[in-house]
Amino acid sequence: RVVIETHDSVKDGASLARLLDGVPRQIGVLLDIIHPWDMGESIEETWKHIGERIYHVHLKDITGTVPGGRVYCALGSGLLDVEKKAAYLLKQGYDGFFSLEWERSAEGYEGITLEMQMESLLELEEQLADKLWQRETEIKEVEAWIETLKPYQRNVIRLRYIEGRTWRQIEKKTHYTKDGAMRIHRKVKKCLPFST
Repeated sequence: RVVIETHDSVKDGASLARLLDGVPRQIGVLLDIIHPWDMGESIEETWKHIGERIYHVHLKDITGTVPGGRVYCALGSGLLDVEKKAAYLLKQGYDGFFSLEWERSAEGYEGITLEMQMESLLELEEQLADKLWQRETEIKEVEAWIETLKPYQRNVIRLRYIEGRTWRQIEKKTHYTKDGAMRIHRKVKKCLPFST
């Protein structure tokens, strides 16, 4: 697959979504988590705009931006809340690669060595593995419950709660109107085995 990175003139999901509109789905996104954050865009907003097209994620963390660049630090110890962002992506169904993007800190500032950054990546991987196991357990429980629903309800509920789709995306995938999909949701919401 070919990806376009959230960078330079398309730093956030909103800008990149406009660029990708009408472009074949083989072309996706390399989400560098720092750039949407720079633009004030939350991970939830980024996902809303380009989530289905994220094929690769760059992870890094900083303690600040200074003249001449940034000061990089261990993942999870800086301003980016890396664990929250990665956990959110996994919860939404992201199953692509996460890669550590190590960069030198601005001249004159002590950053983090590549070796220390690798250690923080391994720690993050352990934390995310626990979250992923919890998510997989939840999905199995929800899937079992979904099978008890009527066939026309299953697809809407699966798309909403397992895949984390928006109502607009559900409308496109199921060919129900948004109102029709929401009616199905309201009808079964009373008996959901989890809180929404």
